[in-house]
Amino acid sequence: MRTHGLRRLSVECLEQRRCLAASIGWDGPGPGSAELLYSIGPIPEQLDRQQVETAIEAALDVWSDVADLEFNRTTQSGQEDAIDIRFKSLDGPGGTLARAYFPDDLNRNPIAGDVEFDIGEQWEVGNRLGSAAYDLMLVAVHEIGHALGLDHTHEAESVLAPFVSPNQFFTSLSPADVD
Repeated sequence: MRTHGLRRLSVECLEQRRCLAASIGWDGPGPGSAELLYSIGPIPEQLDRQQVETAIEAALDVWSDVADLEFNRTTQSGQEDAIDIRFKSLDGPGGTLARAYFPDDLNRNPIAGDVEFDIGEQWEVGNRLGSAAYDLMLVAVHEIGHALGLDHTHEAESVLAPFVSPNQFFTSLSPADVD
């Protein structure tokens, strides 16, 4: 959905979400902590695999730098306590950029915490292409926030704001994101 040059990020399919609920996040080894696996599926041909992997790992680090989280990479998708990251066809260009599923307190494994980027969109790392592509790092930080149990916020500077412009790129979390 286009709204004056802004695009709505999707958290999860509304058809699968019958009530508005907040996630309490993953259950880790202590209060407020989690140890999660993550996998990165196939990368679209137009993207450089190393750049995508670096951007995803940096997006995970953004969250582990401000919370008691540990992420360990695996090559096997579909495991418990794991975030599977993949590109797939969601709705084609001009629609939903990406979606993430809340943790296993609201979604069953293996979909719990998964992140999906629409293969039909134009992606880049950074903002070299300006309004011609979306910054994968910015959208990854946003969606991983949802995969960790965080919902949208109304704070305009927050990475968890529900809208993104193709001219935006990730710089840092806002104080609202860290809180």
